[in-house]
Amino acid sequence: MKGAYGIVPPAAAGNWAVPTAASYTTVKFTGLSTDLEAYLCFKCHAGPGTPLGSVTTTSGTYTRTDLGQEFNTNNFSSHNVLGMAKGVNRNANASNQYIYTDVGGTVRTQTWQFPTSNVFRTGWTQDSKVTCSDCHTGGSATQAKGPHGSTTRFLIDPTFSTDWKTVTYTNRASATFLCNKCHSVGSSNSAHSQGDHSNYLCVRCHIAIPHGWKRPRLLLSTARGDAAPYLASGQTASNSLNGIISTANHTGTTSITWSKANCSASCSSGDHPAVTTSVMP
Repeated sequence: MKGAYGIVPPAAAGNWAVPTAASYTTVKFTGLSTDLEAYLCFKCHAGPGTPLGSVTTTSGTYTRTDLGQEFNTNNFSSHNVLGMAKGVNRNANASNQYIYTDVGGTVRTQTWQFPTSNVFRTGWTQDSKVTCSDCHTGGSATQAKGPHGSTTRFLIDPTFSTDWKTVTYTNRASATFLCNKCHSVGSSNSAHSQGDHSNYLCVRCHIAIPHGWKRPRLLLSTARGDAAPYLASGQTASNSLNGIISTANHTGTTSITWSKANCSASCSSGDHPAVTTSVMP
């Protein structure tokens, strides 16, 4: 990319903020390690270059999103494309705490500590920088290369052909599941294997576009107004996470596991009642 130009989003945008077009700066790639691949992609997919609205392709109609918003490092969760997300908290770091006003009007502060084991495949860590082409590699050896002109939907690495929106906890070990390119199939907390959770789609609790999000751990909440495209097609308020993790958990510095008592969802299965404590928005 040496010699090409890219655009750089502002560092000060708040959680899930949309950087304004005027806040981007231009950079010319000179071969330094600071020349992030994403800056080149942002010229058409973020900020001033983002053609918002829907687009229809041979594989369906989709809503374009602003990558400058999704990879903002002040979001409470995102993949490490521009830098570590604010919500990836290793220690009791006050600057990384999630401060919000819950549905009852009370201001809450929570620390979401990063799991310490069984998270990544060998060669990857929570500090690893991710590039756009780690996931979007274009076609196979017999197809067009690069980010444009591929027969692969979303330009996803063709080795990982399973649609991630069809994956559950029980079939997450599939060799063609994209998340397994970097993450360990053993990655888990106690909530994933509770009750019927193992048979639920990942997108019942997590957003469908896993770039970045306004809540920790890409958690979804239809009760808080989350909608498409981050709410996956076919998911509704009756079969998605209606609440969100309650304030009963993650107020300390060491807890990284969840249980039934920490969930505020009103599950349609009726396996257990919802927790009545206030929850994050």
